Amino acid sequence: MRYELYVSQKYFRSRKGKSIIQRISVFSILTVVIAVAMPIIVLSIVNGLHQNIGEKLIAYDFHLRLEAKYEDFSDYDKVIDYINKQYSNDIELAMPYFSSVGMLRKSDLSSYYSSYYFSEQVVVRAVRQKDIEKNRRFQKEFVLKTPYGDTDYETVKNEAGKEVLRPTKFNLNDVNTIYLGETLFSNINAVVNGDVELTIPLGDIVSDLDFKKMKVKGIFSGGFAEYDKMHCIIPLEALSEIFEAAPISTGIGLYINDNVNINKLTQIMQNDENLKEFEIVNTETQGIFRDFYREKRIMRYVLFIIIIAAFMTIYITLHVIVMDKRREIGILKSFGTTSKSIQRIFLIEGALIGIIGSVIGAILGILITNSMTEIILFVEDAATFVKCNLYFGGGNCAPVQIMSSDVFFISVFPKKLYFWDIMIQCAGAIFVSIIAAYFPSKRASKEHPAHVLRQNV
Repeated sequence: MRYELYVSQKYFRSRKGKSIIQRISVFSILTVVIAVAMPIIVLSIVNGLHQNIGEKLIAYDFHLRLEAKYEDFSDYDKVIDYINKQYSNDIELAMPYFSSVGMLRKSDLSSYYSSYYFSEQVVVRAVRQKDIEKNRRFQKEFVLKTPYGDTDYETVKNEAGKEVLRPTKFNLNDVNTIYLGETLFSNINAVVNGDVELTIPLGDIVSDLDFKKMKVKGIFSGGFAEYDKMHCIIPLEALSEIFEAAPISTGIGLYINDNVNINKLTQIMQNDENLKEFEIVNTETQGIFRDFYREKRIMRYVLFIIIIAAFMTIYITLHVIVMDKRREIGILKSFGTTSKSIQRIFLIEGALIGIIGSVIGAILGILITNSMTEIILFVEDAATFVKCNLYFGGGNCAPVQIMSSDVFFISVFPKKLYFWDIMIQCAGAIFVSIIAAYFPSKRASKEHPAHVLRQNV
């Protein structure tokens, strides 16, 4: 094997006077570099996007939801106590919640006509203040804003008694309080500390009597268009005012500790006799999360087409090298080199192309991914400079934003590298390189030394 490795390395490095072969060899390595680097960059962005949106979805919709199979579920404290005792090592926070479709309008509108045509359909989420205070995930992903779009701050005293600024926190202690999504707030022309009217329709007909007046306490934003446009948050205790009944809950939301297998925990809870009155829903297997997994799988298949292009270039390169080295192959065979050794020489050369291209591609992909934010900022600055100086003659103009929050769900460029994504792309590129080298190497092994040497005399 050392002999074949030595000869293949000699063939790989020896390109003097063979500029065409040298260019083809370099091009084949570059193809492998692109075939590895491009999927790494694309998949890291997709992973980052999925993680970013996924964290927001989990912060709002929990890891697991225990949805009551019957209406007017109010005995949630007893169930939460049981969950906290039985699953204390798995559960970070258990909290009751209510979620339903509602209608929202400014309080100065009246009559059936206005209530129907000037109302916004919203998703109402009701929670308790004490649960919001414990919910670190929600507080991280959802921030309160001013009407001008800036983060809202409040003045508090620290441990030393000095006044400092901190982001304003949710306060649902008043049952008439309501928080509106940022886009929803603008759509209905609401005013902070102003009044709006909310109803959760129980039938097909909505009248003015069904609307309850509530005070807009603040504006929240999760950086996710669906929540900012359609969702509002009210105290769970406010439901007693709307439904004229004791506070009720749609179900119980569970946040799971980071090191817990959610799928396994879901199965255990589904088999728990004390929770048989609930449907256990794993958020990560529903809706957009399921689409995430499917999307990534399809994207990996599409990106694998780039590796197929590398297959073709390596095949052509080694085919040309075999044709160029026919005389050397004949000499080697005349000295007793077996056909299998000849085949291994060119298989090793194909593997070298794959390994070198994969290593360079992986390093390049990682470097570009980790520098993506800086690259985006540079492109935005360059595009803004060209736009302002060429199209507006050096005057003032709006800056170019690739990740504009007005267009995308998020306003930052996400990225997340996974070790196995890198390994799969590298292993795939090396495997394809070896397969591409097989056919030319097979042809080289079948060369007859006397016939080859006679042709090159």
